[in-house]
Amino acid sequence: MVKMKRYAVTLALVLLMAASLTTYYAYGAKLRLPEYRLQTLEGDPAEGAELRIEGSFVGGKGSYYLGVTAEGSEYGNDSLWQRLLYTGNAWIRRDIPDIGALYREHSQFMRGKTNENGFYHDKDWLVYADAEVVQPDLRLVWRIDVLETSTGQRIRYNGEGAEPLGQMDFVNVIDVQKAGDDIHVLTGQGRLGRPEEYRDEVFDAETGKPVRSVKLQLGEPSAPDRELQINYIAEQTLTAPNPHLVFIVEQLGTKSANPAESGVAAAADGAVAEAVPNDQRPKILSRSAMVYSYESGEMDSFPLTVESDESAPEEIWSSRLLVGDTLSILTAAKDAVTVTHYNVTDGSKAAETIIRADQIGQGEIKSALMANNRIYVLVKKDENTDMPIAAVADAADGRILYRGQPVLEDPNGRPQEQLDDVWLSYLGVRR
Repeated sequence: MVKMKRYAVTLALVLLMAASLTTYYAYGAKLRLPEYRLQTLEGDPAEGAELRIEGSFVGGKGSYYLGVTAEGSEYGNDSLWQRLLYTGNAWIRRDIPDIGALYREHSQFMRGKTNENGFYHDKDWLVYADAEVVQPDLRLVWRIDVLETSTGQRIRYNGEGAEPLGQMDFVNVIDVQKAGDDIHVLTGQGRLGRPEEYRDEVFDAETGKPVRSVKLQLGEPSAPDRELQINYIAEQTLTAPNPHLVFIVEQLGTKSANPAESGVAAAADGAVAEAVPNDQRPKILSRSAMVYSYESGEMDSFPLTVESDESAPEEIWSSRLLVGDTLSILTAAKDAVTVTHYNVTDGSKAAETIIRADQIGQGEIKSALMANNRIYVLVKKDENTDMPIAAVADAADGRILYRGQPVLEDPNGRPQEQLDDVWLSYLGVRR
C-alpha cells in the first residue's frame, strides 16, 4: 500500500509538471502575443542555431519574457526580471550537453545529483562531489560518489572532511578533478560577513574517504585602505578534466562594501558585469592570474594588463573563459569587443581578437559572450523599435561567420504600436 501511494504521488507530480509546461508553451498563443523568429542576414545559419536573443514584450498590458531563436519565439507569464531570477534555481540543467550525456549514459548514477559543478568525467571514471552545512552546529558534511566506468565498481562516502574546520555558514563546490589516485574538490566556504576561503578538499578515489584539506593562499592587500577582488574560472566544459583552475586577483585602491559597486565582476565561470562609469570605480592597482595545479598543489601567477583610468573604456560586459590551457578574457565596450588569450602553463599572451560594432550593424554593443570557440555579439540602436543584430565570430581570428536579426512572423492581431514595444537586449547561447 505504501509503495502504491508513493507511485500515485509521483504520477501526480509528473502530471502537474506536464500541465505546467503545456501552459508555459501555450501562453503566447492564448494571449495572442506576436511571433518572432531569428532570420539569417548572412553567413552559415548553423552558426546561429544555438543563439537566443532575450528580452521582453511590453505591448499592451503587462510585461512578458520573450526569447527569440531560429525556431521561433517563446513567451513566459513572468516578467523578464522574474524569469532571470527563476532560472537561477538549484535544479540541474539537463540541456547542457555534457550533463545531458551523463543522464543518458549513467542514469542510475545521476539520480538525486543537483550540483552541475560537482561532476568529473573521463574515459575511466565518473565522480560526483557535493557538500552541505548541517544544522544546528554548522558542520560541513561531504558526499562523494565514484564510479569506475570500465568495471562498474562504485564507491560512496558521506561524512566530514579531513580537518575539522569549525562552523561554516556556506560552502560552494566550484570544481571537481581527479589527479592520480586523488579526487580534488575545489570549494569556497566560510562565514557570512567574512572573506570567502578557498580550499582544495582531497579524497581517496579508491575509498572515497578524505585525505587532506589545503587552504589556497591568494595573497593579502598591501595596505589597510586596499582590498582584494577574487574571481575563479574553472574549465568551461563542466565535466571535463583540466589540471588547472585559475583565479583572477585584483588589488583595488579603495575599499568597497559592495563588490557590485566596484565595477569588477564578483562571480565566476564567465561572469559578466554591467557598466559602471570610470569615475565611480575603485582604481585597480594590479591584476594577475593565479593558476592552481591540482597535481602539484602549487600556485603560479602571471600579470594581466591594467589600463589607466584615462584610457580604460567604459565596459558594458566582461567575461573570462578557461578551455584546456587557454584563458580567454573578453572585454566589451560600446564600440568594440576585445578578446585576449593566455596560455596558463607559462603566462604567454597571444594576439588579441577585436570585433567592432560597425562590422555587425548600426548601433552599440549591448551584450557579448564566449562559448564553443566562438564570440557572440549583440548590436542594437537605443530605440526599442529597432531590432538588434546578432553576430557569431571565430574566437581565433575574429572572422564574422554569421549575422542574424529577429523578424516579425505573425502579429497575431496586435496593433502596430504594440508590435513596436519590444525590448531585446540580451544574448544567450544554448550549449
